[in-house]
Amino acid sequence: ADDKDCWHKLGAEALRQGNHQIVEMAYQKTKDFERLSFLYLITGNVDKLSKMLKIAEMRGDVMGRFHNALYLGDAAERVKVLREMQQPGLAYITAKTHGLTEQADELAAQLAAADMLEKVEAALLPPGKAGLLFPPTPIFRESNWPLLRVSKGYFDGGGEATKAE
Repeated sequence: ADDKDCWHKLGAEALRQGNHQIVEMAYQKTKDFERLSFLYLITGNVDKLSKMLKIAEMRGDVMGRFHNALYLGDAAERVKVLREMQQPGLAYITAKTHGLTEQADELAAQLAAADMLEKVEAALLPPGKAGLLFPPTPIFRESNWPLLRVSKGYFDGGGEATKAE
């Protein structure tokens, strides 16, 4: 029962049928963290998505941290990841765009010391009419997705039932 391929197939079929509780269990068993994070995003499970961010940090998974920070709309965490990955220009632009003035000032001083601040601002600052994008708030947070009831058609045996009556 611990065969990774079986769990993967079970998860794919459960996802096709809309049973995201089984999908979650299958992704957990296969340690498919990227898909599990995305599942939490689309089901609106922000608490578990926050836990996935912590798990990615404990695992040393930089991209997992960045993706989960994007999914959560956590600009401070994105700036932190970019700083750790030696990307002060991107960290500065992210901090400045999201109104994180304290972090932006620290990064601006670091960039100015390296004589890069003017180049970064000229190349990367967004146009004046740009707006921030945040992840949408999920409107459906039920246990499983609703399923459509499908009645049997004529070719599925429904036609024979009416003839017998």
